[in-house]
Amino acid sequence: MEKEAQERVSGVVLAAGAGERMGGPKALLVIDGELLARAHARRLREAGCAHVVIVTRAELAHRFEHDGQVAVSSAPDPAGSLAIGLRALAPSPEDIVVVTPVDAWPGRVETIALLVAAVRDGADAATPSRAGRGGHPVAVRARVLEADVPRPLRDALADLGPLRVRLEVDDPGVAIDLDTPDDVKRVTGAPPRFA
Repeated sequence: MEKEAQERVSGVVLAAGAGERMGGPKALLVIDGELLARAHARRLREAGCAHVVIVTRAELAHRFEHDGQVAVSSAPDPAGSLAIGLRALAPSPEDIVVVTPVDAWPGRVETIALLVAAVRDGADAATPSRAGRGGHPVAVRARVLEADVPRPLRDALADLGPLRVRLEVDDPGVAIDLDTPDDVKRVTGAPPRFA
C-alpha cells in the first residue's frame, strides 16, 4: 500500500505526427465530436492519471492548452516524442506512465485501470490485446523508458521478456489503429473530419 501512495500514474499522448497518410494531423481528427488527442487526454485523466502531457507539433500546441500540459516535438519519430513527453512529466523511476499514440482508439477507463494494476502487481509493463491482437495504451514503469536516449517503445517492451504482461481485455478499441482515411471510415462509417 505504501508503494502505491508513493508512485504517480501519468499519461503521455503522442500526437506530433503530420498525418500524411490520413490527409491531416491525427491530433485534430474529430471522432464523436471531439478532437482525438483531447479524447485520449480525457480518458487518461478519467482512469486516474494525475498528470497528462500531450506531445504535439508547435503549430498545434495552442489547440490543447486547456487539456493538460502540452510538450512540443519536432522529433522525426514517436521515440523522440516519447522522450520529450517523459522530460515534461519528470517521473521518478517507479512511477507508472501510460503511453498512447494518438492514432489508436482511446482505451476504456477499465482497460487502463487493468494495465496500471498489472504494473502495480509486479510487471514492468502491461499491454492489452483483443482476440490475440496487441494494441494500446501501454502502462510501463518509468525506469524502463529513457528520456535521454530515445528508443522505440516496442524495443523497450521486447527487452522486458516475462516482466511485460499481455492482458486480454474486453475492449475492441485496443486493436484499432487510425492510420488512413479508410481506417476511419471502417470504424466510424464516415470519412475523416479535421477541426
